[in-house]
Amino acid sequence: MKTILKFLLPLLILAIGFGGFRYMQKTKPKNEPIKIEEQAYVVTIVPVIPTALSPTLTLYGRVESHRWPTLRTPTLSLSANVEVIKVAVLEGDLKSDVMPTISLPSPMKKRCFH
Repeated sequence: MKTILKFLLPLLILAIGFGGFRYMQKTKPKNEPIKIEEQAYVVTIVPVIPTALSPTLTLYGRVESHRWPTLRTPTLSLSANVEVIKVAVLEGDLKSDVMPTISLPSPMKKRCFH
């Protein structure tokens, strides 16, 4: 009898567990699924016009250096007084590499500073 009880008791416990599970599954209340609506966003539409554009970026600031420049006169002598005739580029203007910054009198005209 002990051997039969050792064999049947675990099977009886498993059978009661499966039976209880099936009973709870069949008597479960049926809930309707919750309807989730998708959010709608209002947008504006702009027509596309194909053109060839290049990116541009305008920056503002100043260039600073930890070194101070040493300026000399065009003749490299400290006693020469030269008058600047024309200042072609002012602070904040755009300058190309070939554009002179200042103009000097005619004897020194060959020495325009870039």
